[in-house]
Amino acid sequence: MSLKAPEPEELVMPVYLNEQAVLDLIAVMEDGFARISTQTSVNSQNSEGKANISGSIGSKFFSFLNLGVDTDIANTREVQNAETRSIERTHTATSLFIRLRRLLSSSKNLKRVSIPADLKTLRAGEFIEIEANLKKNPMLDALESLMHLKEIFVFAKLANTPLIDTDEDGNVRILSNDERIASAFGETIPLFEMLDSIVNALRLSGSIELFGITSGGVNSVLSTEQSLFSIKDPYGIVDGQYRIMGKVTQVLHRDSEQKINLLRRTGFSKVNGDILLPLVNGLTDLSKDGFDVGKIIVEVEGPAIQITPICIYV
Repeated sequence: MSLKAPEPEELVMPVYLNEQAVLDLIAVMEDGFARISTQTSVNSQNSEGKANISGSIGSKFFSFLNLGVDTDIANTREVQNAETRSIERTHTATSLFIRLRRLLSSSKNLKRVSIPADLKTLRAGEFIEIEANLKKNPMLDALESLMHLKEIFVFAKLANTPLIDTDEDGNVRILSNDERIASAFGETIPLFEMLDSIVNALRLSGSIELFGITSGGVNSVLSTEQSLFSIKDPYGIVDGQYRIMGKVTQVLHRDSEQKINLLRRTGFSKVNGDILLPLVNGLTDLSKDGFDVGKIIVEVEGPAIQITPICIYV
């Protein structure tokens, strides 16, 4: 039996794969799975005799019913050579994904998105494939970077804080550590406490948010489950160029008033953006002390799509 050679783009290496979704979708599209294909052939020569052919039908049409065949054929030839061949083809999770991708492509149910114009006909619930450079959730990335610099920041601020204080009468006294910290940081301490809360909420939400952007300038937010990654550290894939196939859950055009909240899967999802403004401004002010935390992004604007990935692969 000759098999169709895979296309070069089908020789993939997944770093994230939702195997259950792949199996479910193939079963729906093919009306179940055919497990074993049996072929029986009989070669006969002159003489009287009877041949029995039995086997199971492995075609996709009968796979759901799992029908079998048992037929007697009478003739006037003696069976000299009989050959029975049983073939059981085994698929891996990756090969089943490629099978699903082929089914979606051939049925024109898989859309490719690269530029904002591709979003015009895109609807939530459709299957999509994009190629994007993946980043960590920008909110989490900025906050974690800042938390790593917290000790350095504290030391730098205290180093520039005087050890003594002089009152109006000219009396000099040595400041306690608590007084020096309060003088150095002012409202920064509550800021760090809020940062701790947000970082912990983003880490413990049970999911990992990835941010991507296509070469054509379309933003994408991927909602993934940590258990479905094939590598121990899911963030090991950041800054790489990957292809993503999944289902669209939200489409934002360039002029859309809606935004994708990067805190939506945490307890801060219901917090009004105006309430978070002091946090963003406070982080921005830290740049005056020599700490560049970059631009803090809480919401992603259009053109953008939110995706539940089935597979992330190279």
